[in-house]
Amino acid sequence: MKTFLTLALSTVMSVAMAGEVLLLNGSNVNYGALSQTENQPALETIKIKRTAATPDSVTLRYKVNTVVEACVDFELVFTEVSDLTQLNCEPKLNGAYACTEASFEGYQIPKRVCREKGLKLQTNEQSLTLNFKKAITLTENAVEIFAVNVAQRKMTDVESKLSAKAVDTASVYKVRVSGSAVKFKAK
Repeated sequence: MKTFLTLALSTVMSVAMAGEVLLLNGSNVNYGALSQTENQPALETIKIKRTAATPDSVTLRYKVNTVVEACVDFELVFTEVSDLTQLNCEPKLNGAYACTEASFEGYQIPKRVCREKGLKLQTNEQSLTLNFKKAITLTENAVEIFAVNVAQRKMTDVESKLSAKAVDTASVYKVRVSGSAVKFKAK
């Protein structure tokens, strides 16, 4: 029942997020966490809105869940250092030596050692750069809508695959994705 409720809630959230459009109103915009169902790779389309106030270059930050190999169970291992007795001798004026015996108690050095490795869920912040330097200049009330698709092949992949397209624009755009940069060029 709990799994069903979680799945239903994530589906409702993804449908609700699908209708939202992210306004690009600064050079750094935070989208937040991508909606991922439990233990599934990310696959989300982010709709973005460009206005006359949008800078030529915008960094869009988002969070994505990944699975990394980590230690899931530890144990303490103690290394024992035994008692130490040391003879300290100092010379006297008459050429003889005055010797004393110094004793030190033994002790233990604790060390944390991995007993079992497993998979751990980790949230990573990623970013992509949206480049509008070669896009058309918009009038004050004009708006353009673009879609950026973020996809992970597997949950163990830290890097996401990007694709983008123009949805509702005043011009025809050639969209080029190179690494984590998306360039929009008006034709």
